[in-house]
Amino acid sequence: MSLPGPTVPATGVGTKPASAAAAPPPAARVPVLIVGGSIVGASAALFLAARGITPVLVEKHSAVSTRPRAKLFYPRTMEAYRSVGADQDVYAVQHRFPPADHAAVVASLNGPELRRWRLPAAEDFSSVSPCPSAFVKQADLEEVVRAHARAAGADLRLGHRLLELRRHDDHVVARIRGVDGATYTVSADYLLAADGNGSAIRERLGIGRSGTDAVAHIMEIGFEADLRHVLDGRRLALAFTGPPSTRS
Repeated sequence: MSLPGPTVPATGVGTKPASAAAAPPPAARVPVLIVGGSIVGASAALFLAARGITPVLVEKHSAVSTRPRAKLFYPRTMEAYRSVGADQDVYAVQHRFPPADHAAVVASLNGPELRRWRLPAAEDFSSVSPCPSAFVKQADLEEVVRAHARAAGADLRLGHRLLELRRHDDHVVARIRGVDGATYTVSADYLLAADGNGSAIRERLGIGRSGTDAVAHIMEIGFEADLRHVLDGRRLALAFTGPPSTRS
């Protein structure tokens, strides 16, 4: 593992230079430490554990995020989950809900549809793949993947936060704060940074980004409602509405 500089601090956590810091206590040695437990980190943990490599995953949140994120997963993704035996549990989640494989532009959800289309993921891919797309929320998929990762032997530590990383010749040592507030260390041959687009690890490595910083400004409003009578059997996964100038 080649990290520039001796220390990689997590965001908002100060650290001392390696020469001034106290020597860390003996650390458990693991082959792979994964930082971040959303879909990327959880999937990596599953794929590694399924191949006999036992990773430790640390994720600062104790539960899956309920924010709106991905709503469907294409055949290639499902082929990867099929290779580790997780695909059927993902499809089982999908089958608990009414079909939702269309999108529409609407005047309002219970008003006229201005335009409707079938989502590309709903196409028949059977000539090139054994797996259809899966129309499931990312939160539900993550629950399935985490369950399979644990069953395969991965060590998932939810509610555990990375505080600091130290580089050595052939491994890294991570200082982590657990759910109870106590800190401990883990030594790993490899580090996998799956801590999101604002990755503190990526920033410390000097891996930059190009392009426009912000492509849109979005407000999320979450609520729960029984919309079955409004949808009236329509297979809508997405509905777009707005001023007339945006309905094209």
